[in-house]
Amino acid sequence: MNESTIPLPTLKILDKPVVERKQAGHIIKVRYLNMIIGVERPNNFVLLRPKSQEIVEISRIVMERGMDALVYGKEWTAKTDIFNFPCASSTLKEWEIDKPSDTEESWKLEEIKCKLFYCSISRKNYAISILHTDF
Repeated sequence: MNESTIPLPTLKILDKPVVERKQAGHIIKVRYLNMIIGVERPNNFVLLRPKSQEIVEISRIVMERGMDALVYGKEWTAKTDIFNFPCASSTLKEWEIDKPSDTEESWKLEEIKCKLFYCSISRKNYAISILHTDF
């Protein structure tokens, strides 16, 4: 694995894209706040701050010299709590999610609050926080 350090104290590039992409600045994975965030499942679902239910599936991470790292992706809407007892699952940052938006948006890497685990079971989609990350 090729590691190079970026001048941000909590950001480390883990993998650079393969040469065929030929797009400078595009990154496959980063280590950020003790999380490995990438552009492929299972490492590409995150919860953003300050909104408590803004769930994003990351499709690209771009870092250009002298600029902030940006993540591009589609926002998923939180649909319902998975359970309500002994507390609402949303308290633990766990939801059944609906579908992604049609448009891709961008956010600063620093807007990521925590990493989420995505799974699809019986045609239902779920986003579940990884409890060892901060939220």
